[in-house]
Amino acid sequence: MPEHQMLPIFMQQNHEIADAAPYNQGTQNRQQEGKTMAHEGLSNKQIVLNFYQDVFNGWDVSKVADYVAPGYIQHNPTVEDGLAGFEKFIAFFTSLEPRCEIIRSDEVGDIVYVFFRCTLANGMVNKVMDIYRLEDGMLAEHWDVVEHDVAQKEAEAVNANGIW
Repeated sequence: MPEHQMLPIFMQQNHEIADAAPYNQGTQNRQQEGKTMAHEGLSNKQIVLNFYQDVFNGWDVSKVADYVAPGYIQHNPTVEDGLAGFEKFIAFFTSLEPRCEIIRSDEVGDIVYVFFRCTLANGMVNKVMDIYRLEDGMLAEHWDVVEHDVAQKEAEAVNANGIW
């Protein structure tokens, strides 16, 4: 397991994440089996957003390996580590026919977060925050926070701020 650095970040008054000390700038090109990956030269954030479009919203399990490193580290206790484990999860997840509406996304160095509304075919709405660490332009590690079935909670809100 790789060593982790604490990222010195802070929340600005406009609610955007700011980097207190620039760190690991830029995305390195990824070479795999002698061929350059299709997302070469893209920002880490754009790689993750493309992943959401192709895999989560496009339901294309065959594209997982285009984005996920073989040694993928998973911190969700219900999903196995590694590319094969994540492909297994994606096959199940896409069978639920999710629609992921991204509310906010940003990157700081090799860390990208995505906050989104995930609506499943059965009507269940989940509030999700995914955090990824990228390595050489590939998703290498993942953390998440999921609040399931938020429609009732939203309807019973004690303030008018909304949950999104």
